[in-house]
Amino acid sequence: MDTTTEIQTQKSLADLFGHIIEPDPYVDIITKYSKKTPKKEVIPHTSKTYESLITTYTRTVERWCERQGVSNQDGCLFSVSITPRQSWLMQPSNKLYDDNKKLDAVEEIIQLVQNNCNHYLWKNPSKHYDKFIKGVNVVETRDRFGSKVSHHSHSLWLLHPTVAQRFNDELIDQVLKRSSMKYKYQSYRLSEIIHSIDIQPITNDGDQSTSSIGWLEYIFKNEPDQKGRGKWSCFDYGFSQQTVDAQTYK
Repeated sequence: MDTTTEIQTQKSLADLFGHIIEPDPYVDIITKYSKKTPKKEVIPHTSKTYESLITTYTRTVERWCERQGVSNQDGCLFSVSITPRQSWLMQPSNKLYDDNKKLDAVEEIIQLVQNNCNHYLWKNPSKHYDKFIKGVNVVETRDRFGSKVSHHSHSLWLLHPTVAQRFNDELIDQVLKRSSMKYKYQSYRLSEIIHSIDIQPITNDGDQSTSSIGWLEYIFKNEPDQKGRGKWSCFDYGFSQQTVDAQTYK
């Protein structure tokens, strides 16, 4: 397993005993908010799914920005790509024997990362549930050329304007180093499970490569070729125009 060791002049207890997985206050964050988390909506495949997905989420993003009183150029939209460690996905003890099980595991990782980001972004997360990260997520097993690759995800996340500036690499690094995940009765630090998390602001400055539509086209690029969930999945935890309109924003 590839890990990086940092040498520090003064070592804390956490540094000295870092090989021991200590109880993490954030490890049960999904359970903490499970009663409020919308049911995961898995998008079914149809011959018109590609076009309808882009249209639907483009409109939903526009509506969210309108409800927040921001434009799509105000730094609240982000592309997020999460790549789990292939060695972890292939670890026998995790029993992820087929693509569907790996997809389920990656979806769980995405939710954990998102919820931990919410926790670090808000001092009292339970009081700011309506301001949590919104968006759509895609898990796939192919690159843009159609070649088989390890499971990874691409997402479009919308950050509340109050905390959007704090959603950066430093926060992601904090989440990876300080958060844990329980899987098959074993605890792992997120840095042991995740190889990388790349976040980039979506600026909508006229360049297709940095636009929300361009990113949606990219994350849904492999959808037209799918014939089963074993290769691709899309879920949004209830992010739709209806839920955006029903939400009370402050």
